[in-house]
Amino acid sequence: MEITNIEKLARAIDETEDGHDVGGDDDDDEINVKSQGDKYPINREVNSKLYICQGSILSIRAAAIVTMNNENLSDRSDINALLHTEGGSELESACRKLTCRPGEAQVTTSGKIKSKSGVEYIIHTVPPPWKEGDLSSESILEECYESIFEEAKKLKIKTLLFTVLRKKDYPRDVAAHICWKQLRRLLEKYPSITHVAIVFRQQDVFDQMTYEKILPLYFPKDKHQLEDSLEFFAKKNKSNELTSQIKSAGLSKSFFDPGESENQP
Repeated sequence: MEITNIEKLARAIDETEDGHDVGGDDDDDEINVKSQGDKYPINREVNSKLYICQGSILSIRAAAIVTMNNENLSDRSDINALLHTEGGSELESACRKLTCRPGEAQVTTSGKIKSKSGVEYIIHTVPPPWKEGDLSSESILEECYESIFEEAKKLKIKTLLFTVLRKKDYPRDVAAHICWKQLRRLLEKYPSITHVAIVFRQQDVFDQMTYEKILPLYFPKDKHQLEDSLEFFAKKNKSNELTSQIKSAGLSKSFFDPGESENQP
């Protein structure tokens, strides 16, 4: 299997269009600005650290692979089946010694994967199940990303390969918003992490479509995308305020969510 270095992947945000810099007219004081609240200014430095690709995660060289697991780290389905097949007994033994609560992250050796693709660590995290109306379903997933970056910092990991972190019942659009919001914030918070890739499998086509659609809201590359981002979050905040007022009044009513659901079967 041919191995590709993470920095050779296609960047998630293409800063050029037909060979021209799309941000050429942006003022210097409007770029490379950190996010604040629901405002996500153009930040080309952060944009340049993010990659998206489709294929086998074992064909990419990076310091660590991030995967979701259960609390006993005993899940051997989907991507974990592949990792354990390639990682061998060393990875299996390391997982048996650990537990991981939802929102936390645990780091193990990659076992034999290191000699094959250069990946040294596997970072395991436990995303929550989806519970409609339960805010912890979102906050725990946010904690997963925070825990991953904290572990990466401890081990001086600079490059990360992410699988899709959502359980099957978790809405795609909600998971995508949390992913990009957290990656934007954490790449700013931990500048030592230089390359982060989201790796989609061929069967993750609906996930990839959803994530790519939502990406510019958190990582705008030009003024047009920035305006779209500001408009989206302004509408979302108004909708949230209205929903909160109706709940406090003891009423029940469905409202349009600015983030259209992408939960295809």
